[in-house]
Amino acid sequence: MTLRVRISIVPFGDESKEKELHQINISNLGKYLNDDYHYGVEVDKYEGDKYLARVTHTRSEGPIKLTFKALKRILELES
Repeated sequence: MTLRVRISIVPFGDESKEKELHQINISNLGKYLNDDYHYGVEVDKYEGDKYLARVTHTRSEGPIKLTFKALKRILELES
């Protein structure tokens, strides 16, 4: 299963002019330990086997924390 996060801008609130800046795909790669799972992270692509990064996440912490972990890892790689 993949969590897809889209970052877009809506100029002056005009929905018809919405422009997507990035699409981040966070794919569940399976169970790691206990309640932790591995996730693969892709930015602006969806290939499903060549991940920019990987993160470990406890599902009960929810999708916002998973998104935060993925974004943090992407930023670490860009530094």
